[in-house]
Amino acid sequence: MAIKNKHIVMLGCFDTKGEDFTYLYECLKGFGEEVLTINTGVMETIVDFPIAFGNEMVSEHSGTSLATIRKSNDRGKAVKLMGQGAAKVISDLVENDMVKGIIGMGGGGGTYIALKGRVPCKVEGAIKKGQRLVAGSNGSAVAANNSNDVFAVALESNADTGVKTIEVLVL
Repeated sequence: MAIKNKHIVMLGCFDTKGEDFTYLYECLKGFGEEVLTINTGVMETIVDFPIAFGNEMVSEHSGTSLATIRKSNDRGKAVKLMGQGAAKVISDLVENDMVKGIIGMGGGGGTYIALKGRVPCKVEGAIKKGQRLVAGSNGSAVAANNSNDVFAVALESNADTGVKTIEVLVL
């Protein structure tokens, strides 16, 4: 795969969160980012964006075929093996200086999610450049009020009090 520029790596279970990842992919592309996608889901996947590293490739990087993972019918084992495979894929990308940042979505099942670098982020409320951000109750980030759960710093200001997308630096 001939890739010259650094990319945002988007990883996760595209089989169960395809709609969410489609939205994220479109947001990243809207910011002019080059995006590499890694599918860690084990079921058949149909999404509206290109998948650079499909679930079969990811499972092979774990040393186990996708068919074997599916046959085990063990969610914990699937999460562990797909996480190991994704880690190897990402390690190769980092080694080849192709990664600008990594973003993933998910939750539960002990999923491996990495998120670091400059990325677009959905926020709610007026935000000032340099303000620390925490997760809000509706899935959007909000300004932190002396919290230890800060995950990002706003890289731009926006006075709109509704939900919008801004660029942040994830810590």
